[in-house]
Amino acid sequence: MNKKQNYQIISERIDDIVLLLSVMKQMKLPELIDEYLPRHPNQQGLDWGWVAVIWLSYILSQGDHRKVTVREWVNQRRYTIEKVCGISLVETDFTDDRLTILLRKLSQGATWSQIEHELNTNSISSYDLRVEQVRLDATTMSGHHLVSESGLFQFGHSKDDPSLAQIKVMLASLDPLGMPLATTVVSGEQADDGLYRPIFQQVSQNLGSSGLLWVGDCKMSSLESRGLIHSQQHYYLAPLSRVGKVSGLIDQWVKQVRTGVLAGQEIIRVDSEDRSRQIANAYELSRPQQMKIGQEELTWTERVLLVHSQVYQQQQQRGLQKRLKTATEKIQALTPSPGRGKRQIRDEATLHQRVQAILKAHRVQGLLHFSSEYQPPVPPRQGGYQITGVTLHQPSIDQIQLLFGWRAYVTNAPGSKLSLHQAVLTYRDEWLVERNFGRKTGSTLVDYSFVCAKG
Repeated sequence: MNKKQNYQIISERIDDIVLLLSVMKQMKLPELIDEYLPRHPNQQGLDWGWVAVIWLSYILSQGDHRKVTVREWVNQRRYTIEKVCGISLVETDFTDDRLTILLRKLSQGATWSQIEHELNTNSISSYDLRVEQVRLDATTMSGHHLVSESGLFQFGHSKDDPSLAQIKVMLASLDPLGMPLATTVVSGEQADDGLYRPIFQQVSQNLGSSGLLWVGDCKMSSLESRGLIHSQQHYYLAPLSRVGKVSGLIDQWVKQVRTGVLAGQEIIRVDSEDRSRQIANAYELSRPQQMKIGQEELTWTERVLLVHSQVYQQQQQRGLQKRLKTATEKIQALTPSPGRGKRQIRDEATLHQRVQAILKAHRVQGLLHFSSEYQPPVPPRQGGYQITGVTLHQPSIDQIQLLFGWRAYVTNAPGSKLSLHQAVLTYRDEWLVERNFGRKTGSTLVDYSFVCAKG
């Protein structure tokens, strides 16, 4: 006679945590963290490596930084986690106190850098990744946060919503895979320019090789950043920002193109269906560069790559037309027809001041002219100035549009390593690092986090 067997049915929602935990096990992340965060002789429960890995899987799966919900989440998936990781969990492994201690240990700059360096080394070696090109870029992450003097969330320049506090994230990623190599988080009021050199030095030291191509946006094109990269036997590629003397230089280079001094080259891109299309025309010249680093005078030859894109030109033209239209409407709205509740401008200087403020805000100074006349009071209505016309200054508009579609890039890489055609296509792969920012800002919520910097 068969004896009845009692079965225990366990129902757990596993989502994507099996995949996440398995990948981190394959990367040997628990052992790596334990190497730099050894357990105390009296410590009970899990090692720090497994606490970090399971917590990280929670953050990636749930898009939530909060500590308060981790313990309950783990308990709801306890059997799955134990079987996948080959460990035994206890009730106190993921209390707020334990997670706070882990964060405090990981927040030590030296410890974090060692873990990051070892993880990059292991990943690149394990997957036999070719390290030839690194891309650098910065972004902001904003939310409704209390701003304090010691906090990372601060008000600063933002393309999104300047009324929200933000942190600034600097990312270095390996091309063309897009694998993040290093991430630096700083307070939101800091400028991007000063973030490139520290992360370059950190990643170049971790990778331990020279001759890499470092790609960044115009904020990486400062002479200090370019000189630092060149001094350490690396190459750079970045667009020049149209500020200071650079704007005049670009104008001169474009004139050389128009007069036939510089020979051009068509830039062709082949899409996934093997269809070829021209995306730009490119021209090249070279110039000497020099700067002083410490007591050493550094000199090198820099290639300047002039690129003209029809798509970029049309985009700039549409943007200008939109700004001109908006500025015209706002100028005309300054002086409504006299009537109940319609405040009039009675001082000519005030009218000119407000018009100039509109022109500056929409970057159309010198491109619009206006006329006005004073209308005397007609009781019971008061007198005031009225805008009688807003006209385009076409010669100035035509002059500005001559430079539409042009960008200048600089590199110290020789043509044998980075041809003109390769340089244009390389920079246009900027979506690789933007994809990483989408991962960071899209699925992982910052609204629930509290971040502060303690000296």
